[in-house]
Amino acid sequence: MGVQAWLGSLDQQATASADAVAEVAEARRVLGVAAAEVGARLAGTVPAALPLSVTKGRAGAMTTCEGQAVARWRSVTTDDWAVLRGRALDAFVAHTVFGGPVADPVADAASVWEAQGNLADAETMRALPPDGERAADLAELAAAAGRLRIDPSWVPRVEVRVGTTFGAGADAGAGAGALRLAGRIDLLLGGPGTGRPAVAVEVKSGHSHSSHLAEAYHYALLCALRHGAPPAGIAVWYPDGTLVPLRVEGAVLTSAHRAADVAVALAELWEGRPPRLRSGPHCGWCPAAAGCPAAADLAGAAEAGGDGGGGAFGDGYDDDKWEPL
Repeated sequence: MGVQAWLGSLDQQATASADAVAEVAEARRVLGVAAAEVGARLAGTVPAALPLSVTKGRAGAMTTCEGQAVARWRSVTTDDWAVLRGRALDAFVAHTVFGGPVADPVADAASVWEAQGNLADAETMRALPPDGERAADLAELAAAAGRLRIDPSWVPRVEVRVGTTFGAGADAGAGAGALRLAGRIDLLLGGPGTGRPAVAVEVKSGHSHSSHLAEAYHYALLCALRHGAPPAGIAVWYPDGTLVPLRVEGAVLTSAHRAADVAVALAELWEGRPPRLRSGPHCGWCPAAAGCPAAADLAGAAEAGGDGGGGAFGDGYDDDKWEPL
């Protein structure tokens, strides 16, 4: 199904049902309980850690392997082509939506980032060899973004930053301002004041993977918390033109439980609990793999002819800028 056909199927969707609104209310309750626990754990010990921020990337990393999540926060690097090309695709989508087709991938991506204040990525992009393999890769991504045509009546917005702080009320006690859910929605369409239902699209630069569903559901939760009702549609879009619409019903509450679990786990790490290690394909690019027992077990199993897998693979950090805990 193409993007326009999918949007057409959502255009006449009725106002959110009472059950959908109740789901959002329950999601808020779940996150409020988590905020109270986080505040109770940390307010008297490491208040500088508050509010704990749960982003799409942080939730994905913590779910994949807490050890790798911590290692990556302590080893931030901008020299990562997979990350840069993912951000470049976001820039190409922005350029296509607001300025038309991309003429010069390197220059146009850099210009978008400079307008956004992202000077580091802009400088890295402008330093790329004009005829190298990476330039050809960027040209393919730019062409793909050019095929993502959105009817302007849907009022498209790109890289929309959304966040909600929990436990901020006067009666919140220890949980006051203890937890913040945040994210940057790649492509947000419609919503209040536009005459269209709210729709969120996760733009991915790689191949389809099951972890992308959880990332898109994080968007659904953010939209629901912002608007008071779940979005009419949520989907993942890939450069080959594939659009994967996802089931919205139940997604908000599922994502809220996931975010709450991640928040409590983060608080436990701040308290000093050792990270839970889960081996898998992600060990291949973990900054701490050399001294990690889980990675060593995986390598040993591989040498013995087994898979050694000990957890689900996730790529939640492919397009997030990592921040310290």
